[in-house]
Amino acid sequence: MKPGTQVVYVPSEADGNIFHNSCEFGFVTSEHPDHEAHFVRYWRKGYIGRELITTGNSQLTYNNDMQEYYSTSQDNVDKQLILIKEQNGN
Repeated sequence: MKPGTQVVYVPSEADGNIFHNSCEFGFVTSEHPDHEAHFVRYWRKGYIGRELITTGNSQLTYNNDMQEYYSTSQDNVDKQLILIKEQNGN
């Protein structure tokens, strides 16, 4: 997955149900060097597309625990990636 790919984290207790309360929606910011995981920024529940859970760090998420899922407009995600780059001084 490339940066900006929208995903949903599906923990084992969700049993594949992406609408389970434990699931989190977000987008990839980078790939982990071992290619078995990605760093993801997640949206705050109830604020998808408007507010991120963390503003300083992405969360490591294993590929087996997530799948592609569009939860907001891609333009919105692209704007967030630009803001993240600006915050990191890149």
